[in-house]
Amino acid sequence: MTNTIDYQTTTTLPQHPTTEQTAEIINLWRYCFQDSEAFIQWYFTDCYTPEQTYLLQAKDQELVAAALQSRPYTLHIRGTEFPAAYLAGVCTHPAYRGDGYFRQLFPAVLQQLAQKGMAIAFLQPIDNLLYQPYDFAFTHYRQDYCLTMTDIASLAKKGAANAQEYTITLITEPEKYWYLYQEIYRTYHSNHHGYACRTEDNWREHLTDWQLDQGHIALFSYQNQATAYLVYRLEGSKLEILEMAYQRPADYQAIWHYIYGHRTQAEQICWSAPMEDKLLETIPHWQGKCNLHPDVMTRILSVESLLSHVTYPRDFTGILWLTITDDIIPANNGTFSLSIHQGTAAIRKMAYTPNAYCSLSIKDLTALIMGQASALELVEQGQLTGIENQIHALEKLFPKKKNTINESF
Repeated sequence: MTNTIDYQTTTTLPQHPTTEQTAEIINLWRYCFQDSEAFIQWYFTDCYTPEQTYLLQAKDQELVAAALQSRPYTLHIRGTEFPAAYLAGVCTHPAYRGDGYFRQLFPAVLQQLAQKGMAIAFLQPIDNLLYQPYDFAFTHYRQDYCLTMTDIASLAKKGAANAQEYTITLITEPEKYWYLYQEIYRTYHSNHHGYACRTEDNWREHLTDWQLDQGHIALFSYQNQATAYLVYRLEGSKLEILEMAYQRPADYQAIWHYIYGHRTQAEQICWSAPMEDKLLETIPHWQGKCNLHPDVMTRILSVESLLSHVTYPRDFTGILWLTITDDIIPANNGTFSLSIHQGTAAIRKMAYTPNAYCSLSIKDLTALIMGQASALELVEQGQLTGIENQIHALEKLFPKKKNTINESF
């Protein structure tokens, strides 16, 4: 008979794994995910830490029933860098699925992360329905391209005009040049939102992961300055783009000219592109060559931390009252006074609810702050209620954004 566990009333707390339990988690990872053995060995040697891993033991025997890992990142949100938790390796032992261990573990970890000062959590869901009850919202989408070399011929031709002005280097020791990729990455994302602010450790992890995927890194230099990079792999007749970043429009054209030069090696080009990319506008007969791909789900862990530190328009001064519903993290549940003056804010939780306020769930607040939905869109969907002037203030304070991110572990 299947047992059910009410995550709101359970008192069992997640544990960090012992050495023996780490071995169980590795085997559980092998069972649940389709990663190569080389990736697993590297990940659990260089990336894994017991202090950032949470588990519940099975009640009937000393086995790991469910586990997940919280990897620290920094996300750029509304002009501010916030500590964020990337939730990875979420898994349940097959013998205990349906017994409520995940429903007990997951919200307890969210509560602990909020108490540790994490402002936001994000993840790449295998099944989004698994995380919707915990108020995660899709905030990042990507465009999945499946193209032929003919599709990019006109764009490659534009890059050919300046091709001689670039020096292109296939990097054989990529870890030595992480600082060059970092500078390109920063410039590329200077007008973007929701992206990860990578550290040197983050770069070294990505570079190793790409190498394990048999990836190549092409570095583009213009007038002796590194201005773009392309990470890709060749598999059969397919060229798969793993990541690209560039500083100028001409760099973008040069990248496609370089890719087109592989037409004798590859017939197909596959790329999961960020939403703001305009490649779709350049390819002929685009129907069936590009599909929208929901990618990352996000959840606010601390309303006070997030709303008090985002950057607001300097020309806005006023007070908003927000009533937030959060059934999992009590500190987020209630009415908040948000006072904004010249780009900065002060926030406090109120002991009473004023007559004039806006009301929404923590999930919809996440969609609003992350720029996935505007205030007026939430009103139209019945997800935001309140007085008109405060709704229009939210519309001004939190305009829509196209989020981009390329983190996967």
